[in-house]
Amino acid sequence: MQQNLQTGSGIKLLINGNLAAFATGINFTRSTNTKVIYEIDSPFAKEIMTTTYAVNGSLTGLRVRGSGGLDGAGIMNASTANAFFTQKYCVIEIVDILSKVTMYTIDHVVFSEDSWNIQNRQLMTFSANFKGIFMRNEVSDKSG
Repeated sequence: MQQNLQTGSGIKLLINGNLAAFATGINFTRSTNTKVIYEIDSPFAKEIMTTTYAVNGSLTGLRVRGSGGLDGAGIMNASTANAFFTQKYCVIEIVDILSKVTMYTIDHVVFSEDSWNIQNRQLMTFSANFKGIFMRNEVSDKSG
């Protein structure tokens, strides 16, 4: 019997269609900002209008020897001045391993910050922050 609750070990993370095997975690927040609209001479709101939409998150993982880190994977390439000015968008996909269903797709992702942790006798780890333009999930096509 298949378990209904989703676990982190039951997903795979794809970035630009490639398995991000070095990733150990992802965290993301989707937010919509709103504006309250009032009628003339009324202290009560008439409606609430959505104004902006954003996806922000972070990716954590391990450094693989000889990989070039996030730059080598083409995720956040700021290793040269030319690369800095020609960074490309990424697509992040979170896929259920058992059903092969893409649970989340974050489009037009730009990684804006990475930090690295190097400790004696520990694995070298990173955390990278990203911003995306839009996020779809497995019900997006059904609700159209």
